Amino acid sequence: SRQVTEISGRAIAHTRPGNPAPEPTSTTLAPAGTQGTATAQLSRWRSHSRGTSRGPMSPRSTPAVNDGKVYVIDAQLCVFCFDAKDGKEVWKHDVMRENAGVNIKWSSAASPVIDGNVLLLAGGGAGQALLGLDKATGKPVWETPNPDKTPMSHSSIMPAEIGGVKQYLYMTIGGCVGVSVQDGKQLWSFPWKFNIAVPTSALHVGDGKIFLTSCYEAD
Repeated sequence: SRQVTEISGRAIAHTRPGNPAPEPTSTTLAPAGTQGTATAQLSRWRSHSRGTSRGPMSPRSTPAVNDGKVYVIDAQLCVFCFDAKDGKEVWKHDVMRENAGVNIKWSSAASPVIDGNVLLLAGGGAGQALLGLDKATGKPVWETPNPDKTPMSHSSIMPAEIGGVKQYLYMTIGGCVGVSVQDGKQLWSFPWKFNIAVPTSALHVGDGKIFLTSCYEAD
């Protein structure tokens, strides 16, 4: 679910002004520690994106803050990078249009994850289950093939080191996968059945063990 991120004494949340689609999404800043609605509109950065396929659905992801930049993913798989000082848009990458991404029924709620110089997210398309984007430019660095067209979920990608191998963990609709940090190639997979795209992010808990949980009749 959507959470607040803090940078330099400011709280950053991914919100949506108004209800009628397709209102643009925005990132709202307010001084950390303040209360009430008076500060909620202190500063608003607008990221112009499409409305969702399910009507006026608000963003539900948490912004990532890294090296003075703020990164957000909207419900329609548009990725934005802003300058944290003034909210100026640095770059935008539309995964559905530029990478033939395939969204899920209730639209994405995943959050961006930064690892080194790479921004990680799910693409959902046949050519890319997962994507690594250059955090400075938004250009793809690697793509994980998805020949079975396994749908993405709402979970976010989790970096991990298992058995001395650095990798990224992700929960697709078909189960958990681990992919290489170098080129995104799939290293392994663990089939697991559940009915709706709401698993939590896969969590490495040590000793080669990964904690998985979901609802809606998960096996």
